[in-house]
Amino acid sequence: MRFIARVLVAAASLRAGFTEGIQPRFTAGTTIFADDGAVYETTVGGSFRLFFSRRWSFEPEFLHARRGSDRNYFLWGNVAFDFLHRDRRIVPYWYAAPGLVRHTTGSSRFTFTTHEAAFGTGAGLRFKVSDRVFVAPQFRTGVADGVFVEFTASIGYILRR
Repeated sequence: MRFIARVLVAAASLRAGFTEGIQPRFTAGTTIFADDGAVYETTVGGSFRLFFSRRWSFEPEFLHARRGSDRNYFLWGNVAFDFLHRDRRIVPYWYAAPGLVRHTTGSSRFTFTTHEAAFGTGAGLRFKVSDRVFVAPQFRTGVADGVFVEFTASIGYILRR
């Protein structure tokens, strides 16, 4: 957990090197793994979106997915493209991300943990609720400890320069 906190702090401190500020967000939803039938896990997390051009951005993201004794921790390095200018009220976007996943499963007496590389891609819509607050439903699919599909929604805040 300390490593993830350091990565998020480092990403936030890179603001000076990026042109258009930071968009922190809180995310919640569900991740569905296609292991032995559909396995649904509750997902929560957060991220910081950093723009490095008018339409391209980098978004380090941490997600925690849980179901019973199964836990998945995702660290994504999202690269996103906005199809419309980000000042519009509704902005569709696409993103792709290499990442890492830590999967832990077991009982109170025995646990098993694995670490694996992951990749995901998806799309979303960012709806501005006000000048600085937005809501963003999104969809992601990929491979992370098995094939998965993820449906999440975020609430975020637009920090100005």
